[in-house]
Amino acid sequence: FPPGQYPMGQFPPGQYPPTNYIVEKAFTEHKEKIMGVEGIFVKQKIDLMEVLTGCEIENKYEVYRKAPGKVKKAGKKLWKCKEKSGCYSRQCMTNECRPLNIKIVNLGSNDEYDRECMFVERPCTCTFLCCNRPYAKVFFTEDGGNQYLGKITDPYDCCNYSFKIYDSQDRIAFTIFTTCCQCAMCCSGCPCEPCERVTFQVTDANGNMVATIEKKNKDCLKSAISDADNFGMDFCADFDWEKRSLFLVAMMFIDFMMFEEKAGGNRQGGYIDV
Repeated sequence: FPPGQYPMGQFPPGQYPPTNYIVEKAFTEHKEKIMGVEGIFVKQKIDLMEVLTGCEIENKYEVYRKAPGKVKKAGKKLWKCKEKSGCYSRQCMTNECRPLNIKIVNLGSNDEYDRECMFVERPCTCTFLCCNRPYAKVFFTEDGGNQYLGKITDPYDCCNYSFKIYDSQDRIAFTIFTTCCQCAMCCSGCPCEPCERVTFQVTDANGNMVATIEKKNKDCLKSAISDADNFGMDFCADFDWEKRSLFLVAMMFIDFMMFEEKAGGNRQGGYIDV
């Protein structure tokens, strides 16, 4: 089209940009959005049907900008995440074996511009102790994209809890670690401050501590009726958009592996029942 006839990024009626243009535009939007926040707050929604029936329902999460120095949301909702899984796997399979997918939707100013931006694939793994450990692969998928960002794994740890984050080249980028000797691991739901928080240390490939992730328990009433959890993390300034996206998924993966409860209130899997 003649230069100047249409503003950059706009096209004549009936004409559509090529697919690669759409993907690059979506890539830029997602990158700018996640690079524009200093930290994220991941909030699991309480499902009324799950509370009333005791049956495990597909999990839903909302992601906000994190308030500085607090495990609390600040501002409007930025992303929403929805689990896709089978009823049998949710009710009958352990957390280590359970297959699921997660769709992460980038929220615009209205529903017309809401679109899937990432997809998480967590296949079924027949896990026993250190054999065939669970993992989740993360893809950038907005507007037809299918870019592999990396994966999160749950290596075997006899007493404590650790997770590995791999980059798109399948190289270890970060390790997330926490000890079982924390008050909140044993006294979930108690109102005192030490019993409300679980802190995870994040180290890079060289073993240097670069960040922390905090999981904050809800108050006594909410903890009694639901296993919904909140997570918060402040990003380092040098984290690129891919690393930040992987950490967003890692917080949900940690929730599935460590804090997800089956019907009857028992956490299943290879961890200590806390």
